[in-house]
Amino acid sequence: MNNSKLLVLEGNPIPLARSRFNKNTLHLYDSQRTERVHTRLMLEYLWGDSPPLTGNLYLDVAFHLPIPKSLSIKVQRSLVATPHSKKPDASNLLKWVEDIGNGIAWHDDAMFVDIRVKKVYSLEPKTVFVVGVLR
Repeated sequence: MNNSKLLVLEGNPIPLARSRFNKNTLHLYDSQRTERVHTRLMLEYLWGDSPPLTGNLYLDVAFHLPIPKSLSIKVQRSLVATPHSKKPDASNLLKWVEDIGNGIAWHDDAMFVDIRVKKVYSLEPKTVFVVGVLR
């Protein structure tokens, strides 16, 4: 698995939300338009001048989700790096990453043949992923 790249998107991981339909105006509304533009700009910066990957790709993603502030400090510390089994769903978080990278880090998310995802609690929310070409 050579030719891989580690990328870290700082901030709360974002799950993909469906577009909303306004029955009065008969228009679709994309509630994540601003986040999508911002995240794509961050990814373009991190990816640099490298061309998008091609071929059979793998993606290994770790979503570091925030620990609720309402919990005591002791409980917060005990939750660090433990599995996060609540919402948002891993599939929605993954779809966001797959869509954001289209045309920047990879040509199309259909090229992924090996995907690993994990969600953990963290004091520093972020999305960490390694993408590469399978050999």
